Amino acid sequence: MEEIDAMQSVAVSLEKLPPDAQQRVLAWAISKFVPGGALPIMPQVAPNGNPEQKSGKAEAKPKSAKSGKKTKTTISMDKNLNLVPSGKPSAMDFQKEKAPSNAPQKCVVAAYYLREFTEA
Repeated sequence: MEEIDAMQSVAVSLEKLPPDAQQRVLAWAISKFVPGGALPIMPQVAPNGNPEQKSGKAEAKPKSAKSGKKTKTTISMDKNLNLVPSGKPSAMDFQKEKAPSNAPQKCVVAAYYLREFTEA
């Protein structure tokens, strides 16, 4: 349970910070703890808390200046993703074992499962 406790501590600490500070802390943590810093590109956060548009896979379309309406980002499931790998716990079993109690914990458990138990 040490991992979940650490993840919960990170989530609680980050929730207290504004988005731009969260981005800086995560960038520091990645550079310190992830070999080579090999993680997907994330949008940069502007001082007003809105993501700045950067090139990358999951990028929202910019708002139209005329309509003032926000555009929706379409998210789709990776059809090749195996959440019941042979010889490893299923995603559902792993989630039940860790029993996250809030949205940040659920996100961390899901991300950890994908990193550790699925093939990239």
